[in-house]
Amino acid sequence: MKPEHLSVSQIEAYIHCGERWRLKKIEKIHEPSTSTQIRGTQVHAATAFNMIAKRDKGAAMLVEEVETLAFDGTIRAFSSGSVLLNADEAQDGLTNVAHATADVAAWLARLHHQQVAPDIDPVSVEETITVTPEGHTPMVAVLDLTDTKDVIHDTKTKTRAPNADEADISLQMSQYHLSFLAKNGRPPSALALDHLVYYKPSNKNPRGDVKYIQQVTHRTEEQLQSYLERVAAVEAAMKAGIAVPADVNSWKCSPKYCGFYGTICKFTRGMGHIGGSV
Repeated sequence: MKPEHLSVSQIEAYIHCGERWRLKKIEKIHEPSTSTQIRGTQVHAATAFNMIAKRDKGAAMLVEEVETLAFDGTIRAFSSGSVLLNADEAQDGLTNVAHATADVAAWLARLHHQQVAPDIDPVSVEETITVTPEGHTPMVAVLDLTDTKDVIHDTKTKTRAPNADEADISLQMSQYHLSFLAKNGRPPSALALDHLVYYKPSNKNPRGDVKYIQQVTHRTEEQLQSYLERVAAVEAAMKAGIAVPADVNSWKCSPKYCGFYGTICKFTRGMGHIGGSV
């Protein structure tokens, strides 16, 4: 049970639930996307287009253009395949959920355009770097954004404020550091998580709210060695054919976060599943 290559997303997916990873990466079974995943993907795509325009043309796109990219991309994603709905979304209906998700995606894309993009002079966007340690599976990393100051930026969309140590313990940030170092012969000057946070409507904010939170971090040799040892341990478990499922009491094992829950996953079969397709 050996993948052709590894990535941080694979490492994290395996740690969260080995069975979900096996079904997706080894059995190649398609998993429906959640509205949260769709929103994050489309905000990411819209902000990347904006950064490419700023790099190649010397000027950012209009904010309305970025909003439209995020909104239209979200609607297309809901229309192009199966979507996993939670219980509340199922009551609202797929069309309503699609437009509500698209509205928030546009709002977050605008937030990035107004508060994040102006301070970044991009050098590379969505750069793929492959590193193959001797005797190990190739590790592929896609660096979201690197600027002229050698700062690596990664955009995250969230529905709550990040934990205070999120950037410091991020496996992704450790791999970004190593990938940049392998390619350029020097470490990045800093690693930045650019969080675009959407707060759902409440009595205080009936429309909801958005906020930009940046976390900047660095990596020590000890941290990097710890990360590499973790990757080696996961790789060894994969090669041995070990795929431990998540605890059914974990938030990771629920129809809200896993498209295999209650159906294909033999460990949760019969526990219930809510889905939809366009």
